Amino acid sequence: MEQISIQTFGKFEITFNGEVYTLEKSQSTKTAHLLQYLTVHQGRAFEKSTLVDILYDEGEVGDPLNNLKVNIFRLRQMLEKSGLPGSKFILHRKGCYSWNTEVALTLDVDEFRRLLDHAARTDLPGEDRIALTIAALDLYQGEFLPGLRGEKWVEVIDTDCRRRYLDAVEFVDNYCCETDNYQLEDKVLGKAAEFFPYEEKIRGMQLKSLINRKMYREAMSLYETVTTRMMDDLGIVPSDELSRLHQILVSEIDMPITNFSDIRADMEDHDASAGAYNCSYVAFIDTARLISRYVQRNGQSAFLALCTLVDSHGAPLSAGGRLQDAAAAANRAVKESLRRGDLYTRYGPCQFLMLLIGINRENCQIVSKRIEDKFSRNPASRGVYFRWEFESTASLIPDEGGYGEEKRAFAQQ
Repeated sequence: MEQISIQTFGKFEITFNGEVYTLEKSQSTKTAHLLQYLTVHQGRAFEKSTLVDILYDEGEVGDPLNNLKVNIFRLRQMLEKSGLPGSKFILHRKGCYSWNTEVALTLDVDEFRRLLDHAARTDLPGEDRIALTIAALDLYQGEFLPGLRGEKWVEVIDTDCRRRYLDAVEFVDNYCCETDNYQLEDKVLGKAAEFFPYEEKIRGMQLKSLINRKMYREAMSLYETVTTRMMDDLGIVPSDELSRLHQILVSEIDMPITNFSDIRADMEDHDASAGAYNCSYVAFIDTARLISRYVQRNGQSAFLALCTLVDSHGAPLSAGGRLQDAAAAANRAVKESLRRGDLYTRYGPCQFLMLLIGINRENCQIVSKRIEDKFSRNPASRGVYFRWEFESTASLIPDEGGYGEEKRAFAQQ
């Protein structure tokens, strides 16, 4: 019997009788979309109106039914040009189109679900459930039909598979922890981290594994790499769970006896450029607390400035290429406009948090105007605006008796 298998995770690829077939270069054309929809939903016949709703947005084409017929013809032609019998695969009966189920067809997404459904049976021995789960994890090669990203039906399946994949990884990880099977654990978690580098559940499991093995330095390096990447790329601060694991690391890590030469090397500022000091949110908060105490004790003032990137209607920018470009331009404007003694961090995808030292409220407006002027010179600023909020650090720290109300009044100016 003719055998055809289709990979949907990570890419769309057809293997027929042991030979891999390359179809259209783009997986997002209407013809490729039609092929992927019919194969994923093998065993079902679809009326023309249903396929029209799947393929076309309202008003996208003038005559969608005729356009559908054209794409059916192109699909059969595309399959035949690739060496596949297109007329045999695509059936048209009683006004409905379907994939010919007489041809043996296997999809990785179906096998993935079947294996996990079988592994969920609690009456099976634990070793069998783990073997089935690992087999399912091996099938998963990334996002479901990435060429059709954004299509509603694809998003539904991709979200479900992602959830089931992460649950399966956690199931295997728990087994590895109980059996001290660190080799399998590293393999499974490493692959999962490649697919989902920003998934904190995966990173948390990796950190726990390293901590359990007392590999504190490796865990600290992983924590710093992950949190820095999440902040730089997405503006996401560490979750409570990651912060908790970090505290465990700080308390457990065995720092060697050192001298000032090593400390000096660690403290060396490798950023010789002018401008404010950029750091992670966690480092910003700790530093801001200390500096706020210092300036209050000495009768100086400092302000926190929160800057939000908004559109012309005042709404925060949503995720996407526009926000990414605007945030990068805003980051440069903030760094170059503030003084070297000032501090800032990215707080969320569209926000920046700054600590302005030795300044009053009136001067805060001058600083914000300077940043906006610098930002406006970048093409990415078109249609993007800043919304500012300022807060004196004096209002964040309880008054220390003995320093006098006159210092408090000065700090509030």
